[in-house]
Amino acid sequence: MAKKKKREKKNNILKEFTIESIEDIEKIFLGFGNMFKKLWSFFTNPTKVFGMLKLRNLDLIYSEFLRNEKLLKVLSLIVAFLFVISTRYPTYDNPFRDVYSIPNYPLTLYEDDYNYVVVDSVIPEAVNVSLSGERKQVEVTATKSNFEIYADLRNLPVGTHQVEIKHTGISGRIGVTVDPSFISVTLDRVVEESHEVRPDFMNENSLPDNYTLNATLSSDQVMVRGAETIVNEIASVRALIDLAEINEIGDYEVPLVAFNSSGSPLDVQINPSLLTASIEWVSNSEIVPFEVSITGNPPEGYSISEIIIEPEQVELFGDRAVLDTIESFPIFVDLYQLNENDEIWVELDNHDGIQFMNEEQVKVSIIYEETEVKRLTGLTINRRNLGVGYEIESLDIEDTVVDIILRGAPNVLNQISETDLDVYIDLSGLEVGEHEVAIDLETPDFVIGELSKRRVRVDITE
Repeated sequence: MAKKKKREKKNNILKEFTIESIEDIEKIFLGFGNMFKKLWSFFTNPTKVFGMLKLRNLDLIYSEFLRNEKLLKVLSLIVAFLFVISTRYPTYDNPFRDVYSIPNYPLTLYEDDYNYVVVDSVIPEAVNVSLSGERKQVEVTATKSNFEIYADLRNLPVGTHQVEIKHTGISGRIGVTVDPSFISVTLDRVVEESHEVRPDFMNENSLPDNYTLNATLSSDQVMVRGAETIVNEIASVRALIDLAEINEIGDYEVPLVAFNSSGSPLDVQINPSLLTASIEWVSNSEIVPFEVSITGNPPEGYSISEIIIEPEQVELFGDRAVLDTIESFPIFVDLYQLNENDEIWVELDNHDGIQFMNEEQVKVSIIYEETEVKRLTGLTINRRNLGVGYEIESLDIEDTVVDIILRGAPNVLNQISETDLDVYIDLSGLEVGEHEVAIDLETPDFVIGELSKRRVRVDITE
């Protein structure tokens, strides 16, 4: 009850104060009205104006001014009002106003990300906000923080723009300052296109020695979407396979990244962003036969019939690029080093790019047979490396053919035909005119050939 009476008393006092204030203001405006009415009457009445001009004594003017009590009261009221305003309500010391700073307030960005995308722009995630106004309103607004600071990029064309940072959800009676108040934004057109994707292995040093990893992707094409200028820079799209995280054969989800020609990743959207990679390990090895080179001569009256190598092949381990260039593994046999069983153990020497082999040495056995003779007649002499624009004629029909005597093991000779022999003359560097040229002969391994003649005559013409 006491609180109710106290509240009614407070309301009555406030009501009386309001009525008195309205009456005082009404008197002030009436005073202003009378003053301007008298001034208007004075300046619009020529007799009064000229009458004052006739007064030569300033003391008389001053006396007339002092005798005007109403004018003095109005002027006094104006001066008093200005004095009260300037002393009682200074703007710089108002206890009911406040300034509140909010650092790092989230910045909301509105974009048309379907048609345009932001490029080459540094857009802050947060800004500094300063609120000023009546203390309670500022405190409530700052505490709730239910307003929004935003930059609207929608409906902007391609290019660079200075975009104002705006706010919403704050009373108009509160002053708002945002730092920064503008951001610089560059927009580019969004494009979408298909790109081929390939696997790319990382941390290959974690791969076991002498093994290669094969990966089959669930798709070899993906869609790439992004700024037109960036999409045009794409040199490759790769499925990144981290070998440090793969320890067995199986299927793995791997991320996709687009790169430019310098190998730098590009900021684009890839759909799908993950692919399934089926992983399998492949040994870095190659199985090749041996290639034997013989030095020394067989026993007199005998020829080599067969060479037996145990094992016949060797498995090489090493770099895949090196292994792909190797077709055979060379070994060297000196016939003078054979034992009584015509056998020898040959140590295998490692090659550059080969890490190791499955064999360290091989056994080579030589089979001899008594030498026999085989005669072939009328073999055509082939011609090699005749200069462009030249023709050749033999001076004699006998210069176009030759006879050959072959010596070797019967097992080898029986398998030889004319097609296994190459009889030819080399015409490299010869010019127009008559020449005597040596005959060359190539025979199969372990066979010795003897020509019926060693040289022929030819005539080169243009």
